[in-house]
Amino acid sequence: MAGARGLGVQRVFWNEREQRAISVVYFGGGLSGWPGVVHGGTVATVMDESLGRVAIRQLAQKTGVTANLELSYRAPTLANRFYILRAEVDEAKANLNTDRKKWVKGVLEEVDTGKVCVEAKGLFVTPKGVKLTPFEEGF
Repeated sequence: MAGARGLGVQRVFWNEREQRAISVVYFGGGLSGWPGVVHGGTVATVMDESLGRVAIRQLAQKTGVTANLELSYRAPTLANRFYILRAEVDEAKANLNTDRKKWVKGVLEEVDTGKVCVEAKGLFVTPKGVKLTPFEEGF
């Protein structure tokens, strides 16, 4: 997935005040499933990683795994374009969040138009009885 024909650019910015991540992502033509359209599995991977970064910053042990990931593909994600990905803790499920579980939501939008291509929701957990390495601060 690396290189100009793959995930050519992925820059992640953390907004400390709003407690959310904003990413700039470029999907190259080598990531197409259908000609000119980014493979849905590639988009799912990027959404999972981005939502996970937000969750891990919020989890007490600063580590975790994906327990559930739900994606709604609203429009084709076209290759050879830049996108904005916004991810934050899902406040609608705030009563379900604990020090071991975080619900996170995100959206992938076209840079030029703001058109929503993908909406995602995920549950991230720190498993009991499993030793995971904490992520570094720079995610």
